[in-house]
Amino acid sequence: MLDSEYPFYLKDRNYALNGVIDLIYEIDGKLGIIDYKNTRLEAKYKDKFKKQLHLYVLALRDQNHEYEGKEISELKVYTIIITNQTLLLL
Repeated sequence: MLDSEYPFYLKDRNYALNGVIDLIYEIDGKLGIIDYKNTRLEAKYKDKFKKQLHLYVLALRDQNHEYEGKEISELKVYTIIITNQTLLLL
């Protein structure tokens, strides 16, 4: 793990966005991003989650010199659901 709860801010002439990347990790010199959700992974959310992860890639490439030049090879969504006091990682 390289970073968690990584804040970002993107600004252009037409928009300004800020957010937090849940987790950034590195394996064999390549970066990965994990976004945690507290909802079930359903098909209706797939495009929304995909766009969000690609926004995170843009944020890392746009404003961060710490990760400059590193390939981002994995984008993942993990769901965390609590049922009957049991934590399930899906």
